[in-house]
Amino acid sequence: MAAPNVAGKYELANSTGFDEYLRKTGASAEQIEIGKQLKPVIELSKDGEEWTMKINTEVMNKEMKFKIGQEFTEKTPSGKTIRSTITQQGSKLVQKQIFEDEFIANVEYTFTPEGTQLDYKWDGGNAQRTYKRL
Repeated sequence: MAAPNVAGKYELANSTGFDEYLRKTGASAEQIEIGKQLKPVIELSKDGEEWTMKINTEVMNKEMKFKIGQEFTEKTPSGKTIRSTITQQGSKLVQKQIFEDEFIANVEYTFTPEGTQLDYKWDGGNAQRTYKRL
């Protein structure tokens, strides 16, 4: 099955529980407070087998390139190193994140014509962020 048609830009519309996710990933109290104020824009594109995800905010820009099913390394805004693998599960993209301290989280990206919902799941917790398509 081909990956869902996700190319485009998405802006954060709603966030629930994300501060707890940030805490679990080792972000400082100051980083969490700043993170709660930001309205990131995610831009996804695909060129052949390579995907590009750009995350832009008022205070930082991040870009990661990946291929479905292949592990890659990324840095969090707080400087932590993550080993990530993004797979396709039906119409969802699922990112498995393994942090330096072995904390593991899964982020499920569910796409609709209106936008995308990100469901963050880890042992003992979850968070949700909804993005509207621009």
